[in-house]
Amino acid sequence: LQSIRDDIALIKMIRTATLDDPISRLGPETLERIRNPRCHPLPPLSPTLDLAITTYLALEHSSRRSYEDIRRALQRTLKCELPSFHSIEKSIAELTGVEAIENDMCWDSCMGFTGPDANLQACSRCHKPRYDQDILNRTGGKIRKSRKFYTYPLATQLQAAFGDWDNAKDLGYRVERTHELLDRLFNNKTQIPSFEDYIDGTDYLEGVLDAKIQDNDIVVMSSMDAAQLIDSQQSDVTIYVWIILDYSPDKRYKKKRVLIGGVIPGPNKPSNLESFLFPGFHHVSALQREGLQIWNAYQNRKYLSRVHHLFPLADAQGLIYYNGMCGYCGKNGCRLYCGILGRRKATGTRYYPAMLRPQGHYHVQGCDHDDIPLASIPQPACADYSVNLEHLVSSASVTEYERRRKETGIVKPPILLGLQSTHTLPIPRCMTIDMMHELGNLFSLLVSLWRGELASFGDRPELWDFGVLFDLDVFKAHGQDVADCGRHLSAEHERKPRDLYEKRNSQYKSIEWETYGLGYAVALLYEVLPEKYWRHLCKLVRALRLLCQYRISREDLEEADRLLSSWVMEFEELYYERREDRLHFVRHIIHQLTHYASEVYAKGPPIIYAQWTMERTIGNLGREIRQPSHIYENLSREGLRRCQVNALKALIPELDPSETPPPPRVCEDLGDGFMLLHTKSRYDTIPQGVFYDAIDKYLGEGLSPRRCHRWARLKLPNGQVARSAWRERLRVQEATRISRNVKFLDGTKTRIGEVDHYTHLAYSTTDEQGNRIIHRDGVAIIRPYSDPDSDLLGLSYGGFVTCTLLPESEIFAINVKQITSIVAMIPHHPTIPSTNEEEERFFMFEKPGFDVTRFVDNDDFIDDEAEDEESGNAP
Repeated sequence: LQSIRDDIALIKMIRTATLDDPISRLGPETLERIRNPRCHPLPPLSPTLDLAITTYLALEHSSRRSYEDIRRALQRTLKCELPSFHSIEKSIAELTGVEAIENDMCWDSCMGFTGPDANLQACSRCHKPRYDQDILNRTGGKIRKSRKFYTYPLATQLQAAFGDWDNAKDLGYRVERTHELLDRLFNNKTQIPSFEDYIDGTDYLEGVLDAKIQDNDIVVMSSMDAAQLIDSQQSDVTIYVWIILDYSPDKRYKKKRVLIGGVIPGPNKPSNLESFLFPGFHHVSALQREGLQIWNAYQNRKYLSRVHHLFPLADAQGLIYYNGMCGYCGKNGCRLYCGILGRRKATGTRYYPAMLRPQGHYHVQGCDHDDIPLASIPQPACADYSVNLEHLVSSASVTEYERRRKETGIVKPPILLGLQSTHTLPIPRCMTIDMMHELGNLFSLLVSLWRGELASFGDRPELWDFGVLFDLDVFKAHGQDVADCGRHLSAEHERKPRDLYEKRNSQYKSIEWETYGLGYAVALLYEVLPEKYWRHLCKLVRALRLLCQYRISREDLEEADRLLSSWVMEFEELYYERREDRLHFVRHIIHQLTHYASEVYAKGPPIIYAQWTMERTIGNLGREIRQPSHIYENLSREGLRRCQVNALKALIPELDPSETPPPPRVCEDLGDGFMLLHTKSRYDTIPQGVFYDAIDKYLGEGLSPRRCHRWARLKLPNGQVARSAWRERLRVQEATRISRNVKFLDGTKTRIGEVDHYTHLAYSTTDEQGNRIIHRDGVAIIRPYSDPDSDLLGLSYGGFVTCTLLPESEIFAINVKQITSIVAMIPHHPTIPSTNEEEERFFMFEKPGFDVTRFVDNDDFIDDEAEDEESGNAP
């Protein structure tokens, strides 16, 4: 088939790529820089150039005119001649070596004129001419105006990342961590106790042990996603990025370290996306074959590095370009290619991965196989994929191709086959689960079921015992409950979910679905869903919370695996009920859950390779567009600017204020990453009432509370900022995101409390030898919550933590260093099983990604990963 031949031709061009290929479109200066990088730090900038670049960076979100106005003002008042805007951009390009590769594209975004199609004079899809015919005719063929798209070469961006001492040291994380892990495994002969990064996964470790990944190599993963830039009109754009996995997890996902790979303009979706991806993957393949010369500023040496592509990240629609599979509608539609075959309705064409065979007279050919036990679900099979792909491409006719496509679940040879096999994981082993999109799809599916929206002809949703939101008034009230919970989430929880009734059909965001499902649903649907369905939901939420952690212990992983395996089978029994007319309930996300635990063993925590980084990149790039009339051209220029600025900041960290942010105006550093922050009371006073008693008990016998200041906020080592009731209660309640509830350690027990205020105590004690010891303690005055209701905690598999706020007489003081994180405590009025009475309580929701609280004694201090920035709703 011609389409298969075109795909194979493109793959061969990538596989045999070299940097010298004319089709790579790299200029001689760029080639020279790639092969012979500068082997010393950048020389100091001249004062004039330093001022110009600093001004340029400070005006990142302003227009070119703003820079020129400042330039003219400095020239007039201080006689300082700064370079023009164009000159400063040219200087930054010269300093970093980062340039864009331009290629022609179809005017309607169908394809790019690259690879085997580089010499076409018209689009092979819509047949529009490549060049503007009016201009071509007026100039007698001298001027060939075409539409362009940009690719940003990875090589020069990687070289810039290693060009500074501190940054190059940070890039040593992967090698250092790998050696530590292997030494521990070989010396102690033990299993990996917990999974914190991809380094703990077997996919990476096998590559290291097989010597495919060397210490000098650079490991990256690609991430691709599409977005609509303007809500009110068709404005699709696709962006892909490179994430450097040599950084530690707390550094690699930051804006300045995410490398833009390319921008694929809209407004239409590409018909041949591979032609747009070709320049970037051709370039990476060339670096894998030839190697990339790196000067490592930390090691002060030059060496040859290979770029190892570990994982390609994309949603279900984008993944088909990476793996060549049929997607979630096909008979063999698992994104990990486990081989489980779907079932379709007798009158339908779409397949669903139901484990249980429909009951009754179900005899759809190829779909009427027996029940599939969970234990028999295989792992991704690379050998099967290769054999099936070879079987597909050998098709002699369209009819044969269609039959084999249906059998194998493979549509075409994917672009990833062009990368060097020694420097990338094979398909489908390199494929990952997509927790960000999949959780959104999962909870959207469940809400649709509870709403009774998926009924087939003859199936009456008003009779469904799980259709608890079918009544419009009930759903409207539920949606308002969701919105009302929002103010109880701190700013650390990012976007709060909107009213589910009003906003669900208007692009409800993935983060909103995640917060709703993992945070609210269990509490808001208690006593709404019948108990068997509610406990079923609790099982899912508990498992997903465990898998959303940055650090997943082996015990947590085994528990999550048991819960999800049980949940998937119960879902089919409770909702699908072996009914052919309900086969469409069993979406592919239900099947994907059976792979979640095994993928942690192979690739590490799912949050490490979730699509949140891509989501943020699209968002912050889109916000920088200042001329909507030329939205795609501006987005492409912003992509280039981002690459150049990030490279410049990597080479000269002094230009990046976020590297060394000034300390807050009013603060008190307590050490170990804890800091008291403004507001500070104007006068120091002696504590009164229960606060006096709390501090008196904290100080112990022989010491009495003295005059001290109140503090409003506390910065934690994980980057969160905890606030206090003292100041939050003075604010407008509707506008306040409550951030005063914290999780802390009381001995070895995890507890929750509301902070009234913080203070700083200075006092002295005498040791056994009679020496005087000076203490300077940061102290939090805590009003504790009760222990969670044990009955509801047990019924919900540990997923429903509901507490009462104890009276003020229970207030006590703790050292602020006992606080581990902020949590949300959201009011509700459940009926407690032990008393069968309704109580005023609060249910806990902890931001996904932090270690899940266990309300039992433990000896392990909770070690949360740092967030990027301090929250910004301070008084």
